Amino acid sequence: MEQSRSDTGGYYLVRVRGELGPLLEGWFGDLVVEICAPGELLIHGRLADQAALHGLFARLHFLRLPLLEVRYLPPGSEPPENPTTIMVP
Repeated sequence: MEQSRSDTGGYYLVRVRGELGPLLEGWFGDLVVEICAPGELLIHGRLADQAALHGLFARLHFLRLPLLEVRYLPPGSEPPENPTTIMVP
């Protein structure tokens, strides 16, 4: 059975409103946390599957960081060299 896009994982870029202290940045494991605009963060990296994405959303919800944008790059895609430039409106 062929897996759908949501089951295979990939590279995700998630923009949220809010800020984190340095201690909480480690709460996102291997994902990179960057400031992309004043009062906004970009969290990006590879996630194994849909369950990992839901886990990220649960952490964001717990921290009360509202989602602004989510982008998905399928497996095999190269992550952007400077992801903060493509996510800022």
